[in-house]
Amino acid sequence: MILITVGLLIRLLCIKKLRTQAFWRIVPPKGLVTDGIYSKVRHPMYLGSLILAFGFFHILTGLHIAVALEYLALQFCLD
Repeated sequence: MILITVGLLIRLLCIKKLRTQAFWRIVPPKGLVTDGIYSKVRHPMYLGSLILAFGFFHILTGLHIAVALEYLALQFCLD
């Protein structure tokens, strides 16, 4: 439950920061966003989605399977 909440909060911070640019409308960029959550993470919307997915893995599968999948995903991302 905590991972789902954290994932949703990260995604909401992104939407709040980008406002209309966070959705399907194509809007010309007004500039590079380098403050807020974007100063810490390059793609926070993806990070929020990944954390949200891991939260659902924890709920829907056993903990050991979710931990193994998280480990493999992190090893893939870090290489």
